[in-house]
Amino acid sequence: MLKQIAWNTFKNTGNINTFIELKEVDKAIQNAEENKLINNEEIIKQEGIQRQWEL
Repeated sequence: MLKQIAWNTFKNTGNINTFIELKEVDKAIQNAEENKLINNEEIIKQEGIQRQWEL
């Protein structure tokens, strides 16, 4: 979504820096979401291991 906003902003203003900055924000958001998924998977695995030891 931000990619489209960045592109439209660039088309309207001609400012390439704004386009690049918004693309970087989009990448940061995607990375954060991917890291959150990875962390959630690790937590689920750890909980599974702990439950095995409890049984």
